[in-house]
Amino acid sequence: MFIEMNLIYPFKSTRKKIIHSLEKYKLDIEKLDDCIEFNIYKDTYSEKIIYMIKWTSWESMNENTDKEKFKKRVEEMMNLQKFPAEVYRLEENH
Repeated sequence: MFIEMNLIYPFKSTRKKIIHSLEKYKLDIEKLDDCIEFNIYKDTYSEKIIYMIKWTSWESMNENTDKEKFKKRVEEMMNLQKFPAEVYRLEENH
């Protein structure tokens, strides 16, 4: 299993728009066979939004998110953030 974790730092005025965009992204990603789980979290201490996608493997994540449709959505969200998102790619330790 491979996990992609993203920390987003939204502007207060764009928080709802980012959440809405992530919910649409989630619907698209969950249709893929290689997606195990997709969760969106709102940090209760700060304004951060965290989303995690569990994939069957690193290769499957790479293949599925390299599509133009998904790249465009990520680029659109970049303009709605205070800072660039922190992206973590986590491989399960066996």
